Amino acid sequence: THGELTVDESMITGESVPVLKTPGSPVLGGTVCVETSGAFCCVTGVGAQTALHQIVTLVQEAQTSRVPIQSLADNISSIFVPAVCALSVVTFLIWYALCNTGVVPEEWYEAEGDGTFSLMFGIACLVISCPCALGLATPTAVMVGTGVGAQHGVLIKGGEALETAS
Repeated sequence: THGELTVDESMITGESVPVLKTPGSPVLGGTVCVETSGAFCCVTGVGAQTALHQIVTLVQEAQTSRVPIQSLADNISSIFVPAVCALSVVTFLIWYALCNTGVVPEEWYEAEGDGTFSLMFGIACLVISCPCALGLATPTAVMVGTGVGAQHGVLIKGGEALETAS
């Protein structure tokens, strides 16, 4: 800077008190001049070189990073989900066979039929066992956590930092 000016850097630093800039002091892009008696600033960086761009990049990287627990959830889900689906089909087939062989009393299923009665057991097995929500919840939690942190002036470098902090 050449000359003196007072700037509001709260958008970048979170500090609400205006800062006096004297000749030679750097002025960050995104700050607002609140008082001056005549000064000018020399631009030393644009685009990706600005502090604001670096903050935005850091938040975006944090929201897209994968945490170790997410990889574990993906690995478990890749085995568990097909197994649960197969178990649900087997459950349906067993109950259907039991209904058709007379092992299950007909009064248990006469209102809805043996197919619907057996299907309820298969669906119940699927609903109770499926961890699909875990696979969706983990990346969503990381994205929301880093976004809320950014709104409150806290920059979270990635999902691993969130996991360590918890």
